[in-house]
Amino acid sequence: MTLVVGSTGALGFEICRRLRSEDLPVRALVRPGALREGALHQLGAEIVYGDLKDPPSLEAACRGITSVITTANAMTSRQQGDSLRSVDRDGHLSLLKAAKACGVQHFVYTSIYSEASPRAVLVRVKRQIERAVRESGMTWTILQPAAFMETWFSPMAGWEVEKGRVRLVGPGTAKFNPVSLGDVASFAVLGANRSDLERRVISIGGPDVVSPLGAVRIFEEASGRKLVVKHIPVGLVAAAGVILRPFNPVLSSLLALAAGSQRGDVIDMALVLSEFPVTMTSLREFAQRTANHRQSA
Repeated sequence: MTLVVGSTGALGFEICRRLRSEDLPVRALVRPGALREGALHQLGAEIVYGDLKDPPSLEAACRGITSVITTANAMTSRQQGDSLRSVDRDGHLSLLKAAKACGVQHFVYTSIYSEASPRAVLVRVKRQIERAVRESGMTWTILQPAAFMETWFSPMAGWEVEKGRVRLVGPGTAKFNPVSLGDVASFAVLGANRSDLERRVISIGGPDVVSPLGAVRIFEEASGRKLVVKHIPVGLVAAAGVILRPFNPVLSSLLALAAGSQRGDVIDMALVLSEFPVTMTSLREFAQRTANHRQSA
C-alpha cells in the first residue's frame, strides 16, 4: 500500500486518482476538515488523519505501508502553524523518521528543478530534505519537476488571461519547459511502483521549450484574444524577495524563483522518456484546455 502525503493538494490528489485507477491500494493522509476528503473517499482511498507537524500521527499513518509519496508543502497553506520550517523541513524530517521506523521500503519525494534559485528559502529546504532522503536508509526516488503550468500560468503568477493581461518578470525571453502536474503525477506513480526508479533523481520538464513571450502567443491563439504584457524589472523583484525573506519566506521564495527564472532552465527529457514513455502534455494543449474551461465557466 502507498501512503500519499499532501493528498488533498492538486498534485497529491491526482496521484491518488491515478493509483486508484490502476486498482492500487492508497492511504491518504488528511487533516480533519480537508476539502477533498470526501473525494478521496469516493476514489476508494483509505483515509488516515494526521499532520506533518504531529509526529505521532505520522507513525500511525506509516504502519503497514510499503511506499510513501509526498507532495506536501506550505506554499499555499493557510492553516495556523504551517510554514516552510514546520512543514517543508521539520515535517518531512519527521515523516522520514516515521517511515523508516515503520519499515517503509521506498520513499518518493517531490522536490524542485535542479537549477532553481538557491536564494529562495523553499529551494534551500528542498535540497536539505533531498539529502535527508538519500541518507535515510530506505530506497528512494526524488522528483525534480520544472515550473508547473497550473501555477506558472495562473493569476497568482500574473497570468490574467481572462482579463486580457499578463505580467512578466524581466524581458520574458529566457527559455524553459514548464510541465503539467498531471505528468508529474505519472512519474510519482512510476516512482512508487518500479524498481528501476530506485535511488534516482528524475528531472521532469514539459515537451515544449518556450520563452514567456512565446507562451503569451500560445495563450493568445488558444483564447482568441490579444494579451497586454507588462514587464516588471528583475532587480525590483529580486530586491523585494530579499527584503521579505525574514518576514514572509513563502512570498520571498516565489519572488526569488521568479527573478531566478531569467537565467532560463531547459530540462532535456529525451533519456527519461526513452526509458519511461509517459505521454507529456504540451503547452498548447494546456492553454486550449484552460481557455475552454474559462469559456464554459
